[in-house]
Amino acid sequence: MPAKELLHRGFSPQGLAVVGVSIGESAAAVRRFRQEFGITYPLLMDEKDEVTPRFNARGHPTTILIGRDGRIIGRIPGERDWGVEAARDLARWLLAL
Repeated sequence: MPAKELLHRGFSPQGLAVVGVSIGESAAAVRRFRQEFGITYPLLMDEKDEVTPRFNARGHPTTILIGRDGRIIGRIPGERDWGVEAARDLARWLLAL
């Protein structure tokens, strides 16, 4: 199971929202991906790459941290292991804001 899914399952009851963004992929491809990897968190379809530039995401993947007030509080470019304790610590910190 992908680590972001673990983060979603572990922290969504406390209010952490994990949202994936699919860029340039068809709905059918995204459905297959969700089924194959057991993804249950929401996935935003951005087939025409219209949403991503608004978040200034320059690489794939990019993690955008958004505060409870809806403002961006950080960006993490590149792949990360969201299953490690440091990721859970970050989730706890975000929930405490």
